[in-house]
Amino acid sequence: MRRLAVLLLLFILTYGCTQSQVAVPPASYETIIGSPSYYETHNPIDLLDSLRRLPHSVCLVAPANDWVKEYHIPVLIGLLDCNDSCANVTAIYSSFTDYHKSTIGHEAAFLILGFRRGKYPPIMNSTHMMWSKQEILQWWKEYKEIHGKE
Repeated sequence: MRRLAVLLLLFILTYGCTQSQVAVPPASYETIIGSPSYYETHNPIDLLDSLRRLPHSVCLVAPANDWVKEYHIPVLIGLLDCNDSCANVTAIYSSFTDYHKSTIGHEAAFLILGFRRGKYPPIMNSTHMMWSKQEILQWWKEYKEIHGKE
């Protein structure tokens, strides 16, 4: 009788553990974008398009040096006011994953920061970046003057 009770208890515990439901937040899956081969075949605008198609995701990206080019900046500046929802970006080596959504404008600013620092992603998580459109526009104006672009 004792054996039967122990077996019944084990069955109940085992069944209960396999049937448990875990609440998963809406933005709860990760997509890996930005492998070395990705950077060879895609540009920052392609990345923004991918992020737009994955609004409930976090995109993990591998680091890349000098991927964002000067000629991408005018297009990225034109997207700073875009409030379309998209995935945020997290460096693959980050110990923290933020599941909050981002916007195309915010990720465009993150790409601009990547150009300015010469590496993408420029910091571990795009959601941790604070930026000002006015500051970016001022930087771009000064950059063009210094480099004889206007």
